[in-house]
Amino acid sequence: MLTRKAFGDFEIATLSTDKASISVVDYGANLNDFAFNGFQYIVGHSSAADLVAAPSRAGCAVLMPFANRIAGGVYAFEGKVYRLPHNDHGRPNALHGFLREVRWRLLAKDPADQKEERALRYAYEFPGVKGYPFPFHAEVEYELIPDGLRVSLSLKNSGVTPMPVTMGTHPFFRVDGPLSDWNLSLRSKGKLVRDENLIPTGEITQEDPSGKLDEKVYDDCFSFEGSITLSNSRGLRIEPHGFPYVQIYTHPDRKSIAIEPVTGAPNAFNNGMGLKVLKPGEELSAYYDVIPFQPRTGGTRTGAIPFPPLLWSNSLCFFPLYFFSSLLLCFPFFFHRFQLTSRKPKAAISQGSDRSRHDSIKLSNQHRPHSESVDQILGIAPAGHTGFFLRAEISPALPPRALAPHPSAAAPLEWRRLIPLSLPLEVLNPEPGAN
Repeated sequence: MLTRKAFGDFEIATLSTDKASISVVDYGANLNDFAFNGFQYIVGHSSAADLVAAPSRAGCAVLMPFANRIAGGVYAFEGKVYRLPHNDHGRPNALHGFLREVRWRLLAKDPADQKEERALRYAYEFPGVKGYPFPFHAEVEYELIPDGLRVSLSLKNSGVTPMPVTMGTHPFFRVDGPLSDWNLSLRSKGKLVRDENLIPTGEITQEDPSGKLDEKVYDDCFSFEGSITLSNSRGLRIEPHGFPYVQIYTHPDRKSIAIEPVTGAPNAFNNGMGLKVLKPGEELSAYYDVIPFQPRTGGTRTGAIPFPPLLWSNSLCFFPLYFFSSLLLCFPFFFHRFQLTSRKPKAAISQGSDRSRHDSIKLSNQHRPHSESVDQILGIAPAGHTGFFLRAEISPALPPRALAPHPSAAAPLEWRRLIPLSLPLEVLNPEPGAN
């Protein structure tokens, strides 16, 4: 369901489903909240005045046509030097582009678009300004997906000359509990060392920010791959596509952390790290998913593949059952011969002469079909498995004809040893007293 209402001098649109909701202010197309299953994962602006005063200190600001900083507000492009005003909280830098402080247009519904009931899409036509005379068309879409939220960005060169571009967003996320208890997980490929003005020096270290946040303070850029997770008793996973860098920033009030997927590093207009040059008519697009999840507190690790299947269990009391069941499942793959004994011969089984204690009878495949010697004589080979050749050890009192189990023979049977067998099949009588 979509509702629209005033937010100070601006408009806020709210889209909700049975388990999720988003609210976006048209000023900066700023995502002001994202709730999923009743929990608010975005720390938004409390008022329109707060949004105007500090658009990238809460919610989720859109950063175009450059994300992060340009050192000194100066860059060179195609032989020309351009200068931008400084707006970096007292530092001599240009920061976060031009679209945080303009009103975007909520695009009308398209009847053919099946996403309209779960997405808010905003657009802005940038005409170019002094210091950046490159017009472009920008769009941002916030879409409720089954597992969470998808944020999509696109920027198209609508001018007649090439233009330099980076882009990103500035979302302030939270999970439950104090920030010092939160855990950050990031597969870092390197941290960009910065100077006192937060500009990369060109040096890259292998520092990994993963772990408990404790009292750590970040305003740092990392090259990374894969997803990023933030968790305590609740969790949040950010899955970027087309964003090779992320800026991590801990809010001064320690109530949220900005995890900013960006297409380029700070000062990319000068150092070229992630910088894109769009020709007239070309478009840059990227997106990321925000997936709430419940962290695991025990059990099998995510992604683990148990083998054999029945050996992994949280119930140790059933371990013997699982163990022997798994052994039987794996039996056809690992063993070619096994030994079977009878502990106590029963009187119901006819007795042979004493000489049978020392005799041995050799049965080869040519004398008796394998399927008969295994399946019918011993009656234990699994159906369909004809690659077994077995050696059976019979109690001394049993004659050779006792190989075929007598209906009244209730002697308990057990596996004694698992030994490779070479042809032909041998049925041996052990020495007297053997067991």
